[in-house]
Amino acid sequence: MKKLIFTLFSLASLVLITSCESDDDASTNSDASIEGTWLLTAWNSSIPLDLNNDGTASTNLLDEVNCLTNETIVFDANGGAVVNSTSFLDLEIFVESGTTDSFEFEVNCEFEDETFALAYTRVDNPVILTEIGESEGFVGTLNGNELNLDLEEEFEIYDDEFEVAGTIDLNIVYTKQ
Repeated sequence: MKKLIFTLFSLASLVLITSCESDDDASTNSDASIEGTWLLTAWNSSIPLDLNNDGTASTNLLDEVNCLTNETIVFDANGGAVVNSTSFLDLEIFVESGTTDSFEFEVNCEFEDETFALAYTRVDNPVILTEIGESEGFVGTLNGNELNLDLEEEFEIYDDEFEVAGTIDLNIVYTKQ
């Protein structure tokens, strides 16, 4: 069972694959200050999902679950940050038998009160975030008051035989408060 723990830079057992795209868009503001408090405002999947089974699929999974609220990252001016996590999402996705685009979900919100430290480096854009004690980091980009982290193949979609039938990418957005 793949357990997705969203505290962004989660426990050591979670392996995330990140990507960094070149962004020539003039709206990217590399002069934006990173110091301060940033609130999780979007958890965008590459395809719309209806995790709460209300008949309306959304690409922003925060619209689909009752957890992942009040998740923050507080950046200081000295290359350090603290992640404050109030919950994580344990999610399994299964493609319905005989289809390629209809899904069933096992969704569990687990509530917690966790904090952990990050180190960050920044030379214009991107911002590289690394959990203290870990060797691999996450690459984020600043765009005005938004910090975006793109995670490739974050969710696995399983078929009837519990084989991986596909993956879903995730874009995590924090907004400066």
